[in-house]
Amino acid sequence: MAEVDFFPMRFIPPIIEALQAGIPSHQVVARSLGTSEGNDIIGVFPVQWAPELTSKEIGSREPTLSHYTIRIQNLRIDADELVGRRLFNNTSRSIRAILYRDVALRLALGGLTETIAGSTERVKIFDVTKQDYLSARRGDFEMMYLCTTEMVFVTETTPGV
Repeated sequence: MAEVDFFPMRFIPPIIEALQAGIPSHQVVARSLGTSEGNDIIGVFPVQWAPELTSKEIGSREPTLSHYTIRIQNLRIDADELVGRRLFNNTSRSIRAILYRDVALRLALGGLTETIAGSTERVKIFDVTKQDYLSARRGDFEMMYLCTTEMVFVTETTPGV
């Protein structure tokens, strides 16, 4: 099976689709962004899985609850600091608004499940947890702005019968 068939990659396509629909002026890709990227690109990618160790049930080796972290990055490089900051902030705010308010995205993410090795894992909760901003001078004439938005997904695994 392709990697997109399993968590955390299953979270990526619905997020990309919602961001492309909500910010059509930007290209949305399934990877992190580098400083050589052009403007108007948004990257979406998984960064962490962590079990909730206290959620193990009697007789189980696997924790019932898992936490997945997905990052969404947007980068702006501009010679005009005020213009660059304004465009960067507008994109960052739009990303957050889409992740919180897009009904189709909420339904798509909330309905995700996977079955592997006899157990079913389903999304229980997901949320936007933070947005970090970084600005830096790049050479003598350009400013670079990077925003990293994090989403956390909590899933529950139930053993098969």
